[in-house]
Amino acid sequence: MGLANLVPGISGGTMILAIGLYDRFIGAVADLTRLRWRRDSLVFLALIGLGLVVAVVGFSGLAVSLVNEHRWVMYSLFIGLTLALVQGGLVRRLVPRFGEVRLTTLGMALTIPALVIVGLAQSVALLYVGLGLLAAGSAAVMPSLSALVSRYCPDERQGMAMGIFRSMGSLARALGPILGGLVYWKLGDQVPYPLAAAFILVPLLVARKLPQPTE
Repeated sequence: MGLANLVPGISGGTMILAIGLYDRFIGAVADLTRLRWRRDSLVFLALIGLGLVVAVVGFSGLAVSLVNEHRWVMYSLFIGLTLALVQGGLVRRLVPRFGEVRLTTLGMALTIPALVIVGLAQSVALLYVGLGLLAAGSAAVMPSLSALVSRYCPDERQGMAMGIFRSMGSLARALGPILGGLVYWKLGDQVPYPLAAAFILVPLLVARKLPQPTE
């Protein structure tokens, strides 16, 4: 939680939600504000407070150095934490309520403006906004698509279907940077991301027509 607070754009509260301790944290704070001196609540809050102090005192200098001198390290850390927070803390809670199809379309819808923002950003703050939306959209899409592939297929063909799905994903991750690099060198640095956003419109329209799988 303390380390998350040191990363621009990430909050400790979101981190504690992702690891499944938010309800306990709120309950402990409620006990404290109501002057209920329960031992387990006090110990829990003391451990969180100690972690925050250790993180701020021990790593704030490193975080400042990374932000000023190695921004791409912080960008990568920001994306990784956002992916973990959305997948671990939000997607698993939202799937039972909204279903995989809605989360897939939502993730793709977030990815489209995210790519445009990243490609055209002229400030660090705007770049963080784009990266956050991009990471959140990707985190919602990938587990939802995997679940849809598994649920659409009969039990005896799930292994084959998931194998093909994973293979196509690996092929896309291999070819994507190559094609993106070619577009970058031929058309300039502001073209690849909006172009990728335009391509995502196709699977977005297809995903909107998918039926929600039944149990």
